[in-house]
Amino acid sequence: MRLFGAALCAATLSLASAAHASDSAGGKISNILSYADGGIVFFNHDGVRSALPSCPAAVLPTRWAINVSTPAGQARLAVLLSAYSLGKKIDIAGTGTCTLWQDTETLGYFVIKD
Repeated sequence: MRLFGAALCAATLSLASAAHASDSAGGKISNILSYADGGIVFFNHDGVRSALPSCPAAVLPTRWAINVSTPAGQARLAVLLSAYSLGKKIDIAGTGTCTLWQDTETLGYFVIKD
């Protein structure tokens, strides 16, 4: 039974790590751009990035995209703008996809650092 539990735990951890393509840690937000069509907001982050996603056109290693056409996206933007205005650093995890814009990874989540 212990072996099964350990295998299940290992499988869960491997799935969790595959849930996003890249991380960017301990950086500041800059260059916030609200795109006119589609409810997309782009921003740059100067943290250390682990890797680019596997999207063929993903060539902008410091840029991320948020869909702000939904209430959840608007809430994320409000928190992001608060972090920006306070000069806080954030950690980012991407989704591993470029669904909002072909050359920019879609934001999975971010954490505001102290």
